[in-house]
Amino acid sequence: LGRTSGAVVAFQEAVSLDPWSAKNYSGLGRMLMQEKRWKKAAETWEKASDLQPKFWFNFYNLGRAYGRLGRSDDAARAFAAALELSPDNEQVKRALGGAAEQQPGE
Repeated sequence: LGRTSGAVVAFQEAVSLDPWSAKNYSGLGRMLMQEKRWKKAAETWEKASDLQPKFWFNFYNLGRAYGRLGRSDDAARAFAAALELSPDNEQVKRALGGAAEQQPGE
């Protein structure tokens, strides 16, 4: 956890230096998810998705974070957005199919 905490701080600094970089938010979101900080991760992926609305990966991870928060409807919407951007992506298809069954914190 210590290693990811350092990475979280580094990405938070990167976001503060360049708040228009979706890549910075993406990196921060990944680290927050590793630390199981689902609410903050969801907020971060929301921002990444706003900044880069054509990139499926942001919506996919937003769906994952929502799912861990027990927000299955929001997770399904995020996965559907990811699938629209990447229609042949099997990983996203599986996530969308399992969104309703996901339990919070999984």
